[in-house]
Amino acid sequence: MLQDPVPSGELVKYGVAGLVACVVGYVSIHLVVQTVRRGRLFRRFGIYCLAVSGLTVTASLLGCWR
Repeated sequence: MLQDPVPSGELVKYGVAGLVACVVGYVSIHLVVQTVRRGRLFRRFGIYCLAVSGLTVTASLLGCWR
């Protein structure tokens, strides 16, 4: 960034993107902590793994990756 500075109009976009990333990260961490406290982590993680694997197999069968 020192060799090629960001134009001033882009600084607002970077600031908004950083703020959104901060809020999403905070909410995500809060949800994970609450899930662990309730003892439901493995059930939700299992559903997540099944969903991701199903999408991956479907995309692979449709030829999305070669």
